[in-house]
Amino acid sequence: MLPLLLLQVAFAAELSGARAARELQRFVRYFEAVHPEPHRFVTAEQLHAELDVQVARLTQLPTPSPFEVGQAWHRVLARVGDSHVKVGLPLYGSDAPVSLLPVLPLTLDDTTFVDAASVDLPVGTQVVHIDGRPMDTIRADLTPLVIAEGTSPDVRQRTLASDIARYYHLAYGMADHYTVGLRLPDGRTEDRTLAGVDRAGMQRLRETRRSAATWGPTTRAGPWPTLTALDDHRAILRLPTFGVADMEAFRACTDEVLAGLSGVNTLYIDVRGNVGGLRPNAFAVLDHLLAEPYPQWDGFDARITRIPRGYRRRVTFPMGGTPADRLPAEPIDGDPLLGWMEPHAAAFAGNVVVLVDGLTNSAANTFVLALVRYRPDVVVVGQELGGECGQHVGELPAVYQPPGGAVAVLHSLIRVDHVDVPGCVHGRGLMPHVPVTYTAADFLAGHDPWLAVAPHGDTSALP
Repeated sequence: MLPLLLLQVAFAAELSGARAARELQRFVRYFEAVHPEPHRFVTAEQLHAELDVQVARLTQLPTPSPFEVGQAWHRVLARVGDSHVKVGLPLYGSDAPVSLLPVLPLTLDDTTFVDAASVDLPVGTQVVHIDGRPMDTIRADLTPLVIAEGTSPDVRQRTLASDIARYYHLAYGMADHYTVGLRLPDGRTEDRTLAGVDRAGMQRLRETRRSAATWGPTTRAGPWPTLTALDDHRAILRLPTFGVADMEAFRACTDEVLAGLSGVNTLYIDVRGNVGGLRPNAFAVLDHLLAEPYPQWDGFDARITRIPRGYRRRVTFPMGGTPADRLPAEPIDGDPLLGWMEPHAAAFAGNVVVLVDGLTNSAANTFVLALVRYRPDVVVVGQELGGECGQHVGELPAVYQPPGGAVAVLHSLIRVDHVDVPGCVHGRGLMPHVPVTYTAADFLAGHDPWLAVAPHGDTSALP
């Protein structure tokens, strides 16, 4: 799936509230016409009830801002439960100056800690409020804006925590300064007024989160696979993303990295925070782990064979071309990329343990599902995966942009059925064999519990 930053949002003239409301209504009609399963997790009545609320709110605004328009679109689309839907605003991808939240809060065990800040603060400092809003209120305001897969509240909260600044600004806008209410570890409280940070500053905050280790490998050193020895017989393969456009280079890097498995009897694979990318990049890894063909899809289909005529001027295809030859007229059985998979006859036969979290999605999700399906000895450690185990709507991306230009929506037109895996529950991500809860005690100690609870040797006796 394409990253959100590729959505190019161009401003048009100032919108009236009535026009903004009509554009949202028109988009929902389009979405229900082209999305393969728009009512999988929300009934038509529930979706239109939310639409009516947002239409009424927009209509009451003389000239709604892009933030206000974006809020309305987010609130409607968050009800759909499709994590491959992305709503783009100028805030997300433009070069315009920004003043972003100078603190990243993280709530654990009903306590909100400072995970990173633009100023030095003692470990264990808590966030009480931001600009007078209590943290409970902020979470309640932001949760309805989160677009996540399926019906899992845990996945929704993990998604919110991963990018809370984005949702904070969508809900409340931006300011030059932010007043943060703090409770220091010694019990003292104080309010600090901090200047907002620019995009580079926000990236530094993300890289310096105290909880950083629990989000999986960062892309600071690049998106490439890395293999690190843990001892003489154990190693960890870190896969930050499958979103590398040069698939040949990704495969070459993977082959080189996994040539270092000699002597390793337990391989940990870290796909925490890996939101997916290009499925053939996952094949480059799976080919070293599976000795037989491993189809990942049972089939796929689409609701339409072409974009309805009245909407064609509003829709573009970021991967190029048109859907004329890619939207199936009838459901297709099997995995169309089966011929791309080249499993090694001498695949790695040692223990495999996969570290996952609520962000593991799309191509990374199908990567884990394939391992569980074709290597029953694989142990999954962590949290409910961010992608649904039964299916996803994430192929043939398209971008819809209304004439008002305040927002753009990346969505997909093809529904995919995953191969059956044990334990799959409708509407949910695959549950781990060994669950992990990240606690306040872990945070304060700087502890990553994923590896601590992962099996260190023979996994055959585990679920």
